[in-house]
Amino acid sequence: MRLLLALLLLAPPAAAQSAWEMRVAGVPVGEATLTLSGSVLEGTARSTGIARAAGGYDWAARRSGTRYEEAERVRGEDRRTRLRLGSGVEVLEVPEGEVALDAALLRGAVDPVTAMVRLLRDRPAGAAPCALDVRFTDGVRLGRMTLAPGPDPLTCAGAWARLAGPPPADGRERRRSAAFAVVLVPLGDGFRVVEVNAEAPIGRFRLIRR
Repeated sequence: MRLLLALLLLAPPAAAQSAWEMRVAGVPVGEATLTLSGSVLEGTARSTGIARAAGGYDWAARRSGTRYEEAERVRGEDRRTRLRLGSGVEVLEVPEGEVALDAALLRGAVDPVTAMVRLLRDRPAGAAPCALDVRFTDGVRLGRMTLAPGPDPLTCAGAWARLAGPPPADGRERRRSAAFAVVLVPLGDGFRVVEVNAEAPIGRFRLIRR
């Protein structure tokens, strides 16, 4: 989830929402939404089907102004995160048992939901569709996502890396880096992201726009 876990690079519309389905090895395992309303960004994700029966996962995040709040439930365990973002990142709350990263290390990073919006937003005419380099944090981990032109005009080659912090406590993602691909379709004179995919230990992961 975190693999796919400052403001937008380009001015967004006043309100927008996108819905996504998650699949692993062709099997539906979850759903997600991203909502932008004015200066408020919200993201949700939840497991479905056999993934929910195996323990369940729920995630909700909200960025309003300089405040970021995240609530996560993994196999019945509740975890909360709160950040204040401005000229730097102030970690206000991290899940019990976790240790916040030093503020100096987080300078210039954005929150996870802002990073996801930057990755999945529509690309307007004249914008380079595969231009992205963003560092993001939940206060305990610091990651980086980059995009570069892929093998064809409608594919971007992505890279994710965990720069600092331990792997998630639930063990969902222990790798320190991974490659992924972003699939685009023409939208007017610009482009729209319709899929993000990556190889996972149990099969190919796909995040598909509904």
